[in-house]
Amino acid sequence: MSAQSHDPRPTWPDKTPAGIRACLLPEDLDEFDAEFHQVMSEATASYDLNGVNDFVQRWYPVAVSSLDPQSHRRMLETARKLNAGEHVPTEPWEETRRRLGI
Repeated sequence: MSAQSHDPRPTWPDKTPAGIRACLLPEDLDEFDAEFHQVMSEATASYDLNGVNDFVQRWYPVAVSSLDPQSHRRMLETARKLNAGEHVPTEPWEETRRRLGI
């Protein structure tokens, strides 16, 4: 019997702070935790959970994207380059569809 590596992250995130956090990559945890503590502090002071709900809605796509770590990191690198004004090769959506046969 061969040894298999085990990824402790879930296969699909629960739409809760704990479920989202379980799927995040290590490099996103500090930012997630800081924002989580901030929105929870604000919710405690205001008795209003809208900020917590917004936080979950913002971070859920990050958790889903993080299920494919290489793709997620490529996307972050592309965003970094775009924000820095660097050239990023692109193609029109019609060309992408043609290339993918869709």
